Amino acid sequence: MNTSNSKANEKTGLFKVILVLVIWFTAASAAAISGIWGRLPRFAFPACVLAGIFIPFLYYLKNPGFQARLRAVPIHLLSLFHVWRFPAGLYFLQLGANGLLPATFAHNAGYGDVTVGLASLVFIFHRPGKKAALAFQAISMADFIGAVGTGLTFTVLKVPGMANIQNFPVALIPGFGVGVTGALSLMTIHRLLRSSNPEDSSKV
Repeated sequence: MNTSNSKANEKTGLFKVILVLVIWFTAASAAAISGIWGRLPRFAFPACVLAGIFIPFLYYLKNPGFQARLRAVPIHLLSLFHVWRFPAGLYFLQLGANGLLPATFAHNAGYGDVTVGLASLVFIFHRPGKKAALAFQAISMADFIGAVGTGLTFTVLKVPGMANIQNFPVALIPGFGVGVTGALSLMTIHRLLRSSNPEDSSKV
């Protein structure tokens, strides 16, 4: 009976996570397509990007059940979630080359995402040890911090072209992808730091 209840709870938890992601993606798309982002104050979009990272992470910290479910997923599979950043990085670079985003921002965000996306592909063939997994996640977060920091600065300074980051479909990268992946990176770092087994990264 306990096993049955546990499986039912896991399915319910997974359904809730998927539902939240679908709602989040839909809301981010609607805000970009309708032009809502562009009508909000300058700080609103960067603030929402940061909230998308830290609100899920805070939920994770306060929810032992969610932490337990995440521990059931191998670290290398969580790292592979960053693969999407390779095409996203190329897209940023293309927008920068066409003058649709400031070149400095496009290069900072684009080359960082391409590098992290390619690095995550390594985990298809090689499961990282704890130190390698931590290093990867730290680099991932450093890239997000650099990109979001540059974007916030350019938004405040009203650098020409920066407003395009709020338009569909490019807005889905910071408005959805960065939040989900950034939060997952923080969760993974927290999990690795709490693990006492140095070979635990592919199992816990």
